[in-house]
Amino acid sequence: MLGKGAFADVYEATHVRSGRVVALKCIHKNLMSHTALQYAYNEKKVLGELHHSGIVKFYCCFQNESYLFLALELCVNGTLRDLMRRPGQLPESYVRLLAA
Repeated sequence: MLGKGAFADVYEATHVRSGRVVALKCIHKNLMSHTALQYAYNEKKVLGELHHSGIVKFYCCFQNESYLFLALELCVNGTLRDLMRRPGQLPESYVRLLAA
């Protein structure tokens, strides 16, 4: 497990055929309102359309009755949010510049 949120857990996983190591975001559909679930589907759509070195890569998605799974690029150093929380890692002014 890499992380846990209110509606999702993220695990490190390996694709059996390709051997690619990914971050597998497992979104609990049964814990979400219809609006929140729509947000998750929109996240999948937007990530699938974006191709930029500064944005996590989206590989694929699949679902069952309980979960929506997103296979994403594994960021071994954590997220930008994680880096911002570490003292002395990234000044807020630098993060603002990156996000602009």
